[in-house]
Amino acid sequence: MGARDLSKWQTGRRTKNAFGHTPEYNYDLTAFQVGTDLYRKVRADGSHEQAGLSLSAATLDAGVNHYTRRAAGEDTLRAYGLGAYWTHFGPSGWYPDGVVQVNRFDIKARPNELGNLNTRGCAPDLFQSVGGV
Repeated sequence: MGARDLSKWQTGRRTKNAFGHTPEYNYDLTAFQVGTDLYRKVRADGSHEQAGLSLSAATLDAGVNHYTRRAAGEDTLRAYGLGAYWTHFGPSGWYPDGVVQVNRFDIKARPNELGNLNTRGCAPDLFQSVGGV
């Protein structure tokens, strides 16, 4: 994927300098998610269940130019995730499902005028929903 100009898609207030310039942003994003069912069971009443695991990974490399069009810095984000899911489908199409996922983040900001900023984090997620067809 190539670099993209995000300055057109910012939300909120955009301040311009005397020449009408705003900061410019570009990024390269690569991500994927895969999963597979490890358990499936079809019941006599027409309902069925399935459960499985998922893996995900993403990288984001970004840059920003100042109002003056000089490079202001770069950012890097790496994210990795592991998840598990379970869904029960009722005979008429209704379903409850749940997901448990843990994500790890490694983030580096490299501003041109300051020292580098590094952080790491972990985000556990728990999600449950109910729906129907």
